[in-house]
Amino acid sequence: MALLDWDNSFCVGVEEIDEQHAKLLDLINQLHDAMMCGKENTVLKSVLSNVADYTEYHFTCEESLMDKSDYPESIAHKAAHKALKAKLLLLQAEYLEHKPGANMRVMDFLQNWLLDHIIMGKMDIALGAHISERP
Repeated sequence: MALLDWDNSFCVGVEEIDEQHAKLLDLINQLHDAMMCGKENTVLKSVLSNVADYTEYHFTCEESLMDKSDYPESIAHKAAHKALKAKLLLLQAEYLEHKPGANMRVMDFLQNWLLDHIIMGKMDIALGAHISERP
């Protein structure tokens, strides 16, 4: 059972960003499903790697759109990206070092990130509105 199913209410109005957010949600749902079945140890390393790689790709795309559209909040938004990447890398290292509770910290982080940054995140909504308003 998925943690959360994508629907159009999560869209920020920029097709490229929305498609990438949906892909990130899918990756997080894969991890959630594995944890619910007690199989997180068999998929966590792979899913974490995929999330980290796709996050880098997604942030690069978003930041390129910010630069192209002269987004006035790009400094703060890029700083949020940098902090999210650093936290994800830290959690990935904790998992690889087999630190107790790393699995749950990873899932909690990804779930909160999903809700705060992508779905409820006003940062991406504001970015989408800015890009949509540009000629």
